[in-house]
Amino acid sequence: MNSRLEVWTSRLSDMLRLLEKDGPVTASDLPKVIQDALMNLASLEEIRDLQAHLIAALENAGVMLDGGEEPLDFDLDSQAFDWKAWKEGTEDLAKVSEEELWAHLGFGEKKQLPLFQEWYDPSGMIEPWSEEGVAWLENPQSGRARLQPKWHQLVGIFRMLQHLFEGRAVLLMDGVGLGKTLQSVGVLACLVYYREHYRQKNDYPGWFKGRRFQSHLSGMIPDLPSIIVCPPNLQAQWTREMHAFLRRRSFDILPLVGKHASRRNWDDAVFEKSKQAPTMKVVLTGTQVLADDGKMLFEAVEKRGEANPSVAFSRYRKGTAYGQDYLLLILDEAHAARKPNQLHVAVRGLRDRVSAMVAMTATPVTTKPE
Repeated sequence: MNSRLEVWTSRLSDMLRLLEKDGPVTASDLPKVIQDALMNLASLEEIRDLQAHLIAALENAGVMLDGGEEPLDFDLDSQAFDWKAWKEGTEDLAKVSEEELWAHLGFGEKKQLPLFQEWYDPSGMIEPWSEEGVAWLENPQSGRARLQPKWHQLVGIFRMLQHLFEGRAVLLMDGVGLGKTLQSVGVLACLVYYREHYRQKNDYPGWFKGRRFQSHLSGMIPDLPSIIVCPPNLQAQWTREMHAFLRRRSFDILPLVGKHASRRNWDDAVFEKSKQAPTMKVVLTGTQVLADDGKMLFEAVEKRGEANPSVAFSRYRKGTAYGQDYLLLILDEAHAARKPNQLHVAVRGLRDRVSAMVAMTATPVTTKPE
């Protein structure tokens, strides 16, 4: 009897904690995935602690739609790219050492990516953002391992940042198991750190010193949220991996799920609930949600697949993936948008609203569009 009472008392405490965190929340009206995300929003105290870590670091530095959908009638130019000139994109960095790569990124002394965890659980059994997970990672006897990017991952992060600074989108095509997620999250963390570095010192660190971000007049990386788009079955995995890589609540991860009718109050109920700075907010949504939103808000232009906002755009964009502009778009399983389908149009519509884009795939298909 006492054990059952303890269980119910614990559950009631959890419910009260959810309802009382930073004010009343009608939790029963929200999907569980959003309730879980709201519980992981950083508090003002945690944000201040994170800012202190950033300042200290600065000081030390001195969807798939193939299943039955009719393809749209596009006329894409398959001759726009010279396939014979295809390269990996990092050949010129083959002889650059790991030490030099850390220096290029601006972290030559500490050799750690900003906002990243120092340790991780090799078994994957620990939730790093839970109280128990934090204690486990802080325990030297726990079996933890140091979270250290490999050479090829540092090369990828550095080369992607170079392209993004120049205003070019990136296609990351490393094979399965080579750490594409770590690299893309590393790029996001570096952009956030670089923005703060520029704000404090009017310049960027490492190789990027003296450069401007995409020729912006101010030179500064814009203070905007980022968005990750992946197949629905990978959304939980993305959350787990971001928790594994990033310091607890360094970013607020905000799921955008469900049909549009259920998301009309998403901006107020979820996005604005976060107290983080815009760059520390990450919207996580699925390819199907993006495709549905795109179908409602865009029209393909003259068979070229360009996304032209429809008359419904201004009226219905709130609560969709197009509700705000973004700093970085990370598109996982990007090959799903290679064909002339609604996801293709939706991604192009989103691309027009982001400053930088990283598309990821382990299976790049290079056949001409059909």
